[in-house]
Amino acid sequence: MVIEVVPDYAVDIPLIWQYIGEILGAFIGGPSSDMLILKPILQLVPDEKSKQLFQYIIRYATEFSVRRKYYLIYSLLFLSFSLNHIFKHYGNQLIFH
Repeated sequence: MVIEVVPDYAVDIPLIWQYIGEILGAFIGGPSSDMLILKPILQLVPDEKSKQLFQYIIRYATEFSVRRKYYLIYSLLFLSFSLNHIFKHYGNQLIFH
């Protein structure tokens, strides 16, 4: 597993735990999140980094989830506005096939 070799790369890539937290956070913050997957991953992380990684994961999961919700709301509002605009300006002239 990639997590097992991360400590070797931490010297060359100082923010590697943050990057992994961002990736896992995006996964956890997604529509089909499964928090149970974190347990085996965090067990492989050195003790001195597991708390920090968990914090990164939760922070990015929250940010990703909120951004996704705003995007969905914006998309729905834009679609609603667009349809209202079309019907308001073209009214009965629209022909649907």
